[in-house]
Amino acid sequence: MHKVIKASLRSLYHQALHHRLQRRLRRQTRSRVTHLLHTPQPVHLDIGAGQVKRPAGWVTLDANEHCDLYWDLADGIPFPDHSVTEIYSSHVFEHLPPSSLVPLLRDCYRALIPGGSLSVCVPDARLFLDAYTHKRYFVDQANPRCWRRGWFETGSLIDQINYIAYMGGEHRLMFDDENLPAFLRLAGFHRVSLREFKDRLDLPQRKYESIYAIGYKSD
Repeated sequence: MHKVIKASLRSLYHQALHHRLQRRLRRQTRSRVTHLLHTPQPVHLDIGAGQVKRPAGWVTLDANEHCDLYWDLADGIPFPDHSVTEIYSSHVFEHLPPSSLVPLLRDCYRALIPGGSLSVCVPDARLFLDAYTHKRYFVDQANPRCWRRGWFETGSLIDQINYIAYMGGEHRLMFDDENLPAFLRLAGFHRVSLREFKDRLDLPQRKYESIYAIGYKSD
């Protein structure tokens, strides 16, 4: 019994430390946002950036300490209205609960300056589905079993659909070249269109499986 109580107390202690660290990092983020907005440089924001390093002029944001700004996207964008010139997101939206995607997109729209843009990259589920329909594996040159990470191989083509749809519980949504632009329009974006892969912005190692779109805030 004493061991159980001690383990419970240790868990509560570590939770309290974690919450304290999160509060400190969020305060630092708000301070950094204020500083950014007092400089003459436009804000180019990469949301859900993970550990990707961006070139000068870009600000990375995610719920980890590797980014310039620590923030949980469940709380929206920590910038005031009409303050961000460009927002970019790569392979993030498929991880969001369906009920959270449009609210986040609308908050991106709110934070953008008039004429500002949101540029998005997500996995193209149609590639996997087409491969399944035509009874073949979806492959790329570097990884002939590109869905296998975190999954068992059963020998069925449905394995690749399970990968793109669920990815061990990490994926929540699938996208194609129709619903990705439609989501941007639902959030209020204008001049929405699919776009081509961009060097120095998009990850070349994800090009084989990705779809790209861009939308703008009305002037």
